[in-house]
Amino acid sequence: MKLLRVKVNPLIRLLDDTQSVVMTPSFSSIDRHQGPWPQCLQNKMTGTDCERMIKVYADDVVTQIVKPGEMITMDFRTDRVRIYVNETGYVSEIPGRG
Repeated sequence: MKLLRVKVNPLIRLLDDTQSVVMTPSFSSIDRHQGPWPQCLQNKMTGTDCERMIKVYADDVVTQIVKPGEMITMDFRTDRVRIYVNETGYVSEIPGRG
């Protein structure tokens, strides 16, 4: 059986001669590019640090830091990541697309 390495954006899959999937990456490797980004909350990052990290993995998104009480629109956009911070500027919710 001959294995072929095929890049499927953003997944990399290994396919055999019959084109059946042999191996796919773990979800943790996908999450870095697609979100959500729980490490921003787990590592107690500031909104700015979280924004920089997200831009490294997903440069196609527009980031917005949202402070407490700030008004936002309710539309859902997959090219936007809102980073909610508390009064001291630290991330208070897990950022994700939308």
